[in-house]
Amino acid sequence: MIVRTLRLERGWSQEQLAQMSGLNIRTIQRIESGQKAGLESLKSLAAVFEVDLSQLNPQQEPPMNQTTNPDPTNATENYHLVEEPVYNFKQASAKVLILGARFLLISIMMFAINLTTSPHHIWALWPTVIMGIVFLFRCVDKLVIDALKAQQR
Repeated sequence: MIVRTLRLERGWSQEQLAQMSGLNIRTIQRIESGQKAGLESLKSLAAVFEVDLSQLNPQQEPPMNQTTNPDPTNATENYHLVEEPVYNFKQASAKVLILGARFLLISIMMFAINLTTSPHHIWALWPTVIMGIVFLFRCVDKLVIDALKAQQR
């Protein structure tokens, strides 16, 4: 693809291009191998290479049963530019578990500090309650709201 050519013309490695564009190196490798790229990825690469977006994404040839002049009102003309995000329940559950482990660790540390510095006054309770409420909202956001958004797509 043209991305590889532009990268090699500038003498950049894939790692350097990934760092400059803010993309993952695997994304760069996939794009260079000819897989379809998302619009945001192409915009980022176009900005780094200082070229027009259309140069990075030449129009694909239309199928045999279509005319060579596509209808400009056709909404699916640039469909190949969009990467559909897929909701991954396992990944969301893992994030919630990590958040829960952080919450638990910080709470234990606060209570340990509290008990060693001033055991007669339990001040660690209030920050733990506030962090618990924030943790619950983050759990609902990650597990419930993201799943509902994915179903609506």
